Amino acid sequence: MSSTAAAFLGAIIGSAASLLGLLIQQRYQNKRERLRIAADLAMKDHQQDMELAKNTEGGGAVAPISVYVIYHARLLEELAKSKVTSEKIKELTKERDEILAAFPGAPDEGTNSV
Repeated sequence: MSSTAAAFLGAIIGSAASLLGLLIQQRYQNKRERLRIAADLAMKDHQQDMELAKNTEGGGAVAPISVYVIYHARLLEELAKSKVTSEKIKELTKERDEILAAFPGAPDEGTNSV
């Protein structure tokens, strides 16, 4: 193999490795950003439900904030993948209810939750 071909092959391998590194870094940065946005949305929803529960006669049950974060993270994940349909929303709501049921003392379905 000539030195020119070896240099060219080395340049191609180096460029490919650099591009792969950038793609991986961008993927994880997008994931972190989606999680940050989900946390922001979850905080706002949780605060709104807390206010609603305070103003409800006899108080009201509000889901733990982690349920809100999981729900919004999944919703944003689905939005990034494809168009969200009513069926997808029903599926996410069912998933949220299953997650909520796993928490001890969590509110029942139909209460002020996500």
